[in-house]
Amino acid sequence: MEASSESDIPPPLFGHVLTAIKVLIGVLMLAAISINFANVIARRVFDAPLIWAEEILVFIIVWMVYTGAVLISWQGKHLTMDLVSSSLKGWPRIFVQALSTLILMGLSVFVVSHSYGIILTFVDTGQRSIAAGIPMYVPHFAIPLGFVLIFIATVLKAKRQLTSSTPPGPENES
Repeated sequence: MEASSESDIPPPLFGHVLTAIKVLIGVLMLAAISINFANVIARRVFDAPLIWAEEILVFIIVWMVYTGAVLISWQGKHLTMDLVSSSLKGWPRIFVQALSTLILMGLSVFVVSHSYGIILTFVDTGQRSIAAGIPMYVPHFAIPLGFVLIFIATVLKAKRQLTSSTPPGPENES
């Protein structure tokens, strides 16, 4: 296990948010395993599958992905196309990292603004999932929540890089 650098330690309030996300993902994983196991038993032993199980598992995966993306964003371990940028030094590297940060922030705003309208439509129409009867805004709420938290994580990381005394480099990269 790697030792955490000071740049990996989040501010206290956001640290609590990240911890809550880890707990949420753990609980959701246990719930998914339990539902899947119960469905296998119901199908194989009683020949009566839980028709809502697959739908709920998809919703659980959606929540795990969008909340887990916040953890990945904070750690700076999301997929990047860094073939060129990793070889840059000094100001060109800083420029590319700043541009990447601004694009991620812009994408987050775009996704949140569009998700908001879709969620309002689900609330207004009262649309529910077919098998489980879950209000459709519940699984869809994971998307804007995840991207709002990704935006916050990106801002906090950018602020930390701007105020740090060492310029971003391969060893200081986030």
